[in-house]
Amino acid sequence: MFTDRVKTGENDRVPFGIHVLTTMHGLGALVCLVMAIGSTVSERFRLGLVASPGSALVIEFFGASVWIFLTGVAALLTALCYGSWQLRGWAWPLTILC
Repeated sequence: MFTDRVKTGENDRVPFGIHVLTTMHGLGALVCLVMAIGSTVSERFRLGLVASPGSALVIEFFGASVWIFLTGVAALLTALCYGSWQLRGWAWPLTILC
């Protein structure tokens, strides 16, 4: 497991997988924000998000407030993106759990 970059001062060798994780989390956060904005603006857009039984359950549970759920997911993905970009040790357990 990586330690914090600030403590070790080793900025040279970063595995390629870290860049992939950072990119995936960052893009996921952007997509969630776009979906949150779209679901706030348009009911048709919100109903168009139903693509599977799981997403139908989320839309049914949150209703018009699904933007709150999507914003929360975007915040989590943003934290994971920052953690993997800065090689923070706390990001690894969150990445594995999420």
